[in-house]
Amino acid sequence: MARKGFEFRAASYVEPTYDDPAQIFGTDDVDYAREFGFLGLSEAAPTSSDTPSSSATEQVPDSMREGYSRALFGTIDDEVTFEVPGGQLVVPGGGCYVEALEGLFDDPLKYLQYQSVVTNLDNTAISFVLSDPGVVDAFRSYQTCMAQKGYADLVAPDEVPGIAASLVAQGESSTGTRVMELAVADATCNRDAGLRAVAMPKVAEERARSGEEYGALVDEYEQMLLAAVSRLPAGES
Repeated sequence: MARKGFEFRAASYVEPTYDDPAQIFGTDDVDYAREFGFLGLSEAAPTSSDTPSSSATEQVPDSMREGYSRALFGTIDDEVTFEVPGGQLVVPGGGCYVEALEGLFDDPLKYLQYQSVVTNLDNTAISFVLSDPGVVDAFRSYQTCMAQKGYADLVAPDEVPGIAASLVAQGESSTGTRVMELAVADATCNRDAGLRAVAMPKVAEERARSGEEYGALVDEYEQMLLAAVSRLPAGES
């Protein structure tokens, strides 16, 4: 980056996030909900400093951002499109980013392709399950049930913790009546709709199928990472 006239500004590392089926398809454990509600729900309002920037370019002044991004990731002509489970993914194929990868991987573009596939496997499995007719019907039954309990705008169980957090932000205790009633309603509707009971076995089936189809690729990807770690200077692993 210095050769291209920029000071590299490392972004704060943010752990990658992936779709969690346990959140998407919620809980159907009514007894647990009745006793514990939303266990671990914080009553402290988050601050902006709790979420560091995950993008190095976001730390650069607007006037310099385009040039900085081009130096770091290359131009649109450098972009590479990979086939991944469920579709296509476009990743940077040039700039100092790929130049740095060349010091760690024999074939950096192959690494990027394999990384794209591996990190999308779980999300693709969940997307497949979400389109299953039985799961779609269960979601509709869940929504109808929650609407009858006063939550007409609710679409899916993973929205429920946010509603609970909003109640807490308005002054309700995390174990207050409205929060606990919401937890019980959510679990009851999930159980009665059979949402989690239908969806989670299908997630397991799709994960197993993906494992069979992409197992060799995942193994090779892990070997790439191990080899890259061995090339890092001492103290940087």
